[in-house]
Amino acid sequence: MNLALFLDGLSLTSYEKSAILCLAGVESADAQTVHTQSKIPQGRVYSVLNELREKGIVTVIPTSPKQYKIGSVKGALKNYLEQRLHS
Repeated sequence: MNLALFLDGLSLTSYEKSAILCLAGVESADAQTVHTQSKIPQGRVYSVLNELREKGIVTVIPTSPKQYKIGSVKGALKNYLEQRLHS
């Protein structure tokens, strides 16, 4: 199944979906890279990445600058869906 189509079926914002699609294609990226590649406004990129971290989809690597990654897209989205079912 196409990841973009699958994400459309989830209750995520368009910015969150864009960030996931960006991070799914790389090992990790800083916020500036996510902003540039996903077209998320620079003033929103950190809040979007933090929301995805709170949802358990994105992991933060505490480097300078911070790096963001999705270890396993399938695993991260599965955990997100399971959390939503139990809340």
